[in-house]
Amino acid sequence: MEYEIFSPYRVCPVGAHVDHQHGLVTGFAIDKGVTLWFDVTDDGSVHLESRTFPGIIDFNIKEETLVKQGNWGDYARGAKYALRKRYKLTKGINGVIQGTLPVGGACRAAQPC
Repeated sequence: MEYEIFSPYRVCPVGAHVDHQHGLVTGFAIDKGVTLWFDVTDDGSVHLESRTFPGIIDFNIKEETLVKQGNWGDYARGAKYALRKRYKLTKGINGVIQGTLPVGGACRAAQPC
């Protein structure tokens, strides 16, 4: 893959609602996060595989997409939905994504969110 992006996880010990209430923010990034390796596609197609959750996600940036399908691809489709409100999207990606934080809570590899 030609490109690699790493987004660190953020920790907010005081709570996530302090900053928009004009309070002090004590959040910080840690060395765990999400990495995306990808190539750009000219036709607007998006093909994503996850090393953390099962299933392959395919859609096209230029076409309307059902936003919520009940799997990890909802996050990618949600990003497309939000970005299309502000930008004219023309290119897609072919990529692999992986998180480094252990999966817990209601979302598990055997039973995606």
